[in-house]
Amino acid sequence: MRLLDYMREEGLDDEAFAERLGECGPYAVKKWKYGEREPDASTIVRIERATEGRVGLTDWAAQSDARKAKRVAAPAEGAAA
Repeated sequence: MRLLDYMREEGLDDEAFAERLGECGPYAVKKWKYGEREPDASTIVRIERATEGRVGLTDWAAQSDARKAKRVAAPAEGAAA
């Protein structure tokens, strides 16, 4: 599950999740939930614990793979135009 989806289901805003997680601010949470940045490994573990396993390492890996595929496809699409 994506962090964004989890937070929506739980009714959490960036500040509330940052408080739940500890050691980070709402701006970092915003960047993670929209896929603009990836948390480091230790933070991923804390997120997994804070979400009771609903947002885990495999979720972050899938999101990372999707972003990489999108970046690779973007130049190819531009070349075809």
